[in-house]
Amino acid sequence: MDSTATDCPPMPDEPDNPAATPASAERALLPPVGLAWFGAIVSFLLAQPRAEVRMLFCPSRAGCDAVLASPHSSLMGLPLPGIGVAFYLGLLGLLLAAYGSRSAPWRARLVGLTVWLSVAALAFSGMLMWVQFGVLQAFCGLCTASALTVAGLVWATLRAERLAPAASGSPVLAWSLAAFALLATVGLALPIVVRSSEVVAAVDDRTFTRAEMEADLAATVQPLRRSIYEHELAWVQEKVDVELLASAARQRGVTIEALLGGRARAAVLPELAAGRRIEIRLAKPPLRGVKFDLAQAQVAGPRDARVQLVVFSDFACDYCRKLAPVLAKVRAEFPHDVLVAYRYYPLDANPRARPAALAAQCAAEQGAFWKYHDGLFAERGDGSEERLTALAGEVGLDVEKFQACRQSAAPQQIVAASSAEAVKLGIEGAPALFLNGDLIGGFVEYEALARRIRERLPAR
Repeated sequence: MDSTATDCPPMPDEPDNPAATPASAERALLPPVGLAWFGAIVSFLLAQPRAEVRMLFCPSRAGCDAVLASPHSSLMGLPLPGIGVAFYLGLLGLLLAAYGSRSAPWRARLVGLTVWLSVAALAFSGMLMWVQFGVLQAFCGLCTASALTVAGLVWATLRAERLAPAASGSPVLAWSLAAFALLATVGLALPIVVRSSEVVAAVDDRTFTRAEMEADLAATVQPLRRSIYEHELAWVQEKVDVELLASAARQRGVTIEALLGGRARAAVLPELAAGRRIEIRLAKPPLRGVKFDLAQAQVAGPRDARVQLVVFSDFACDYCRKLAPVLAKVRAEFPHDVLVAYRYYPLDANPRARPAALAAQCAAEQGAFWKYHDGLFAERGDGSEERLTALAGEVGLDVEKFQACRQSAAPQQIVAASSAEAVKLGIEGAPALFLNGDLIGGFVEYEALARRIRERLPAR
């Protein structure tokens, strides 16, 4: 009997994950594709400060502008939003190439590369989140969404890498996904780009665009937008108040009138709102193109300067104190190109804020505002009566005239008018820094502010 064993046909190679099927492996590639596309959209919105759709996620009261104005918002001179768009689109291209590849080894290499890129991006995003919350103490909704997207990409690409060898490759579906991503991106981006370049009028070859119109009418339109917002906010608040009253009345089986019991709404609503989840998502219109009357402002630099910085500030405010040396450096570095205007906005939270503002205005009456301004901020919050008077002598003021001025009505009128303008604009805190009429945030690092200034100056 022949004892030679009969040769058996070779068994096909098994995938790394025996439970994976081509269909499940291809489905595993879809989440990272979707996340990469979503990340590109988020980064694109971050790069579009004037896009109205961005204001849904980053209203003016949020910290997006403060984060993007910081020196940490660029890498080797390149803005991080632009780098984010390039990164996510590159990742999307790699994933779509893997999706369409019929070669298992190449598919595994491509997905493996996306894993390493996602892990590196997660480490970088973690550092940026630490800077955002720990250093800048601000919250940027879109920046945080980008970081969460990267975290999701790490999980999704790791799962896709494990299942990728079992996929069969689908070039047609890969091209279909690429076409969908392209069309969806164009659908989102095109209205933003087209709206600013939209031609609203033409005379022969001369055209007038919406961007030109909005720039020229910003000062006129801004109060109207603010008025519309206030009417909308009043409507929303009324609906919220009525719902709180109605739901409490239903729970107690009484009418709203009986629930109030003769009390004013304002006395009852705080109690009814306690413990309830109340969200008012109405976005405040951004402050852009504001035209300031600087006749009574304290100004350093030429009044016809191409770049104008207007700051509403409070001598008792910590962030205002941090911003003061930044603006002092701007005054020193750009003496002929930048106007810096100081507006008083003493907040009622600190009882020493208004006396300090009045004292600074009286120093201005003797031509020593900026010396007194710098001295006040150097005091680190010591706005006592004794220190205000002593500082007047240190900067060379006539102390007797200074004290008489503080008791007069003139400085109070100027400080009150400046504060009233801040309230009218809807400024909720100090500092509030405007660059050529656009609110760019509160505290801004010098490097970021200088970069913005240079962008608006002619090349030398």
